This record gives sequence, C-alpha cells and structure tokens, in this order.
Amino acid sequence: MKKYIHIFLCLMILTTGCAKKKNNTTSKNLNSSKKSQTKNSKKSSFDENLEAFALDDDALHNFAHDKNNTKPNNDTKENNMFAWQNATVDQSKQDFKTIYFEFDKYKITKEQQSALEADIEHAKKMIALGKIIVIEGHACDSAGSAVYNMTLSEKRAKFIATQFMDAGVDKASIKIAARGQEMPVHKGGNKHQQAVNRRVEVFAIDNK
Repeated sequence: MKKYIHIFLCLMILTTGCAKKKNNTTSKNLNSSKKSQTKNSKKSSFDENLEAFALDDDALHNFAHDKNNTKPNNDTKENNMFAWQNATVDQSKQDFKTIYFEFDKYKITKEQQSALEADIEHAKKMIALGKIIVIEGHACDSAGSAVYNMTLSEKRAKFIATQFMDAGVDKASIKIAARGQEMPVHKGGNKHQQAVNRRVEVFAIDNK
C-alpha cells in the first residue's frame, strides 16, 4: 500500500512541475510578444520621423530659395559695388559676350574660349577708362537645391575671374557676384531648355 502511495505522490510532483514549466513558457511568450510589439511601435515611430525629416528637407529647400533670393539685396546694402543702375548695367552687358557652361560644370568648353578672350580684351579697355569689371555667375534650376546652384554660380564666376587674372587683368579691378538660379533668362523647362541660364555675364561699373 505504501508503495502505491509513494508512486502517487511522485506523479503529483511531476504534474505540478510540468504545469509550472508550461506557465513559465507562456509567460516568456507573452513577454516576447510585448517586446515585439514595442519594437514594431518604435519602428513605426522611426518611419514617421523619417517622413517628417524628408518634409523638413523640402522646407529647407524652400527656405534656401527664399534666402538666396534676398541675398543680392542684402549685398546691395552692405557693398557699394552693387549700387549700380540697371540701365547702365544692361547696356554694359551688351558690350560683353555671355559665356555659357555645360550642365553642372563650372569650367568652359573650347567653344566658349573665343567669348572669354573677347571679354578679357574689352575688360582691359574698360579698366583703362577707370571702370570696375563685375563677373556675374548664374545657374539653372532644373536640378539641385537653391544652395547648391548658388555655390555653382559662384564657382563659375570665380573660374572666369581666374582666367581674367591669368590674362593680365588686375585682381583689384575685378568683382564677382553669385546669383544662383534667381535670375533666369528662360523660366521653367528641362535642363536642355535652361541651357541659356547656365552662364556668366560680364559688365563694367564705375569705380566708386
């Protein structure tokens, strides 16, 4: 009889142990499920933040466009070199040749070399008359941000200014102005239609 009681007690202990193990397994599964939900929740939050960041990037693009659009006006107040009259500038531009650039480039091709040389010779004549030469860089808006295009237009102006100095033009007689995409000749269209916007314009102003 004692033997049967002993066997019965052993079975009870084993059954209780299995139940505890099962409960522990269930608890682990629940915890794992909660962690998974938390992880998915974090991922969803990250995705939303990423989307918001993309929207902020667009806002930054628009902000840069507005900021660069007003930059020439700020330069006008801060630097007397921008105190020219539009009519005089337009007339002076007609006396120089416009130098054009390939898409996303700031160095000229061989086809533009003759225009560069003609501008250098005319610039020397204007300097002899007491003028200051302004080299104004421009870019199209078919690609890139306003900030990028402002930088590109500055590189174009600096490259042409370097060519002028290499040809003997005094650095003190040269001023550069970066206009970015803010003063297009052709508005809208693709990069081929906006080829005329990728340019440097040269003109002379009074030495004040």
